[in-house]
Amino acid sequence: MSRWPRLIQRTGNRRWSPAGIILLFGEYKQSYLVSPVLLPFSRIRTRFDLSFLPLPTHFAVRLRHVLGFLSALMIIVVLTSLRLHLTRPSESSDLIPIIPTENPYFLTGDIWLHNEQVSTRLDRCASLGLLRNTSLPIPPEQRSSPSEEADLISQGCGTNETTIIILASLWAAEAYSATSTAGEEIYAQSVISTLNALNYSYVFSNLGWWNSDMRKTVELWHKHRWNVRAVLADPDQVDLCWRSEEQGCLKTESNPEGIEAWRLLSFWYWDE
Repeated sequence: MSRWPRLIQRTGNRRWSPAGIILLFGEYKQSYLVSPVLLPFSRIRTRFDLSFLPLPTHFAVRLRHVLGFLSALMIIVVLTSLRLHLTRPSESSDLIPIIPTENPYFLTGDIWLHNEQVSTRLDRCASLGLLRNTSLPIPPEQRSSPSEEADLISQGCGTNETTIIILASLWAAEAYSATSTAGEEIYAQSVISTLNALNYSYVFSNLGWWNSDMRKTVELWHKHRWNVRAVLADPDQVDLCWRSEEQGCLKTESNPEGIEAWRLLSFWYWDE
């Protein structure tokens, strides 16, 4: 087996990358000009012949190394440029360019002030006689007509606007407070942005780091009982809700006013 196939075998999949080519040149002492296109073909080789130059032997060997590397680098640049040219969409392309822009639904602020604003708006809707039970999906025959829904929305009392999601998760509170850009908070902010885009209401109930207490969640549940559709909580909060009767969280025979189990959704960034 010749040295060339052995080198290709040693570099493996790296033979297609610049790192693989550099490794190949570092190991292949005979300094052949190598093209990434020609790597699989062990018989196609071009040797730099510098015998016509009056150079010392060691200098000629190093020069051949440099020339080989620069030649391969030049080929990489040419092939990369060719690839970019061939893959560039034409003017007649049907592709829709994606232009980065600001997210208009990315909102931040004080979570408790936000809760007060939501509560004030719902109280106003109730005073106008426009607050309906949205804790369950409204049957089609009871839904407002488009014109009626438009009137409700103009008053801030639309169907989605009076449907509440309780965000008990720590990450939702941290995301809205804009305390960091951790992955969990970015994930939570995407959920909040979606709720904003669809005009759903949401309130926060987390009591801080390492605190799985659900009593604030239960308090908001009782306050907005007929408008809460779901609760997004961290796994330890859901576990506490299920296991602790002192929290008065889960609806059971002994706690009929608790939160139905199907409304409790575990919000977690990691797949475990």
